[in-house]
Amino acid sequence: MSGGVLRLAALAMLAAAAAAQSDAVVLKNSRMEVHILPTGATLQRVLVPGRKKGEMVDVVLGFDEEQSYRNGSNPQMGSTLGRVGGRIAGARFEIDGVEYRTSANAGNDTMHGGEIGWDRRQFSVVDKGEEGNSSWVTLEYQSPGGEMGFPGAVNCTVTYTLRDDEDGEYGRLEYEVKAVTDQPTPVSVYLHPYFNLAGQGSGSVLNHTLVMNSSYLVPYAGQTPVPSGEFAPVAGTIYDFQTPTALGKHVDSPKLEWLGGYDNVWALFGLGADAVGAMQDFQVAAEPQWAAKLLDPESGRGVEFYTTAPAMIVYTGNGLDQPGKDGAQYKAHDGVAIEVGQFPNAVNTPTFPSVVLRPGQEYVNRAAWRFTQDRPAKQPSNAE
Repeated sequence: MSGGVLRLAALAMLAAAAAAQSDAVVLKNSRMEVHILPTGATLQRVLVPGRKKGEMVDVVLGFDEEQSYRNGSNPQMGSTLGRVGGRIAGARFEIDGVEYRTSANAGNDTMHGGEIGWDRRQFSVVDKGEEGNSSWVTLEYQSPGGEMGFPGAVNCTVTYTLRDDEDGEYGRLEYEVKAVTDQPTPVSVYLHPYFNLAGQGSGSVLNHTLVMNSSYLVPYAGQTPVPSGEFAPVAGTIYDFQTPTALGKHVDSPKLEWLGGYDNVWALFGLGADAVGAMQDFQVAAEPQWAAKLLDPESGRGVEFYTTAPAMIVYTGNGLDQPGKDGAQYKAHDGVAIEVGQFPNAVNTPTFPSVVLRPGQEYVNRAAWRFTQDRPAKQPSNAE
């Protein structure tokens, strides 16, 4: 038995022991198991079948102790981001002619809700249950007015549902966010999972392939990770994932050197300059649409992404350097964060759909991840 296989087996045993000690809500279908923590409404574990009978492999990065999610020492692994995920340039914005200043925790910008974002807040479990081979949990957070400088109180619920897959794959994990407010305020709430489909703690994901339903990149304004408000065609560039392409193919491009790899935003579903007019009630469509697929060609494990949101953010774990679950030590590129939500800095960018939620409106963001098993194949020729 190879050292890699032995390590994955050991990690699986540690995962089972750690799960028994956590405060996680455990969701199950007939083939999968998912663990949700109240802190940050966090997706802590996603366990899918391994190659050996009875083996389960955890395919998301994270931590054993719930305290590690509370203390701000982790890069929001698997957590729900809010009140506004992504950046707010200059930690300021205006609504109806009134300027608001928010917590600056990334240089001069607000990142993922500020110094103490929703990833560190305690959600309450308000409902959970199971029916047949499906199970669910709903968590709630009440954000007071003025929190991290944001106006208005916001009541938010996050519902996870794990179902069997109709086509016999491992399963479908659904994620639904709903929020209301008593005062106009920006809201962009979404999940921040890090994937390694070979198994968390198993090493680099740069051999994973990604295909994306996107024709346009949302470029940055120079070498600063704040979108310019423009849309740039991806065809023929290092940002072109319209066909399956290894994450490592261009990760060392000089264009990405200042970021250490991919940490970029794409517009989904062919959206470009028409993005503002294509949205209704914060959604592109009422039901989640196919957005992307990530595949580990060695194990054959895949995950398909579905969403009602207009944007996808891909971060190849460029800055990872910390201990993780089950004795793992995460290094750069040991996981890839793939997020689906609103455009970063939308509250300051008129060419992006508005993220301002007003009294009487409901913010909705729906996503789903379909976990699949493809036939294991050799590493693609375009991987490095």
